[in-house]
Amino acid sequence: MPPLRDPGHERVARALAEMKTPVQASREAGYKDGTSFAPNARKRAQRKDIRARVAEIQAKEADLVSINAEWIRRSAAEVAGVKINDDQIKASDKIAALNLLAKMTPGALAPEKHEHTLNELGSRIDAAIQRVRTAKR
Repeated sequence: MPPLRDPGHERVARALAEMKTPVQASREAGYKDGTSFAPNARKRAQRKDIRARVAEIQAKEADLVSINAEWIRRSAAEVAGVKINDDQIKASDKIAALNLLAKMTPGALAPEKHEHTLNELGSRIDAAIQRVRTAKR
């Protein structure tokens, strides 16, 4: 989809694609503040042509981000796998690369999260209260 015909709408779409609010996007696009500025900004953001342009811009950016993330992952793996010699790479670089790989690997650094239902949490709280009461006696 080519850029929108109205340059103001194109600027709004680009700002919205950057996750700005409709009001912020309209201000950045140069629309004048007034009594109905915020409602008009929200209406403008809901226009089909603007929403389609935002989706297109975000899709292009998502492709770039995934390419960059994969490149970073491969490059960090290469650095992390290098045998340390005086002339090749510093130990701190290897450690930084390993940390980056660990951060990019889901669950590598964070402990597993456990889901709890409200009933389960309620019974755990009740049990804790009972332990406190019996400990006071």
